[in-house]
Amino acid sequence: LRFHEGRARFEAQDWAAARVCFQQALADSPTAGNAHYYLFLCAYRLDDHDAAEAHAVFFFFVFHLISFLI
Repeated sequence: LRFHEGRARFEAQDWAAARVCFQQALADSPTAGNAHYYLFLCAYRLDDHDAAEAHAVFFFFVFHLISFLI
């Protein structure tokens, strides 16, 4: 639910509100790669480049780990 709300806020370019939704989605599922992807994008849009890099790295590793296991 929070992830979908975050997507709606992201599409409306409300980066700060979308970021909060994606952070809440991660609290429910810490390895949700798509939440990390959107958090990367939100952080980048908000000029929080350290957070953007952290989420991009996490997304990359989760995506590749899942791909390796399949």
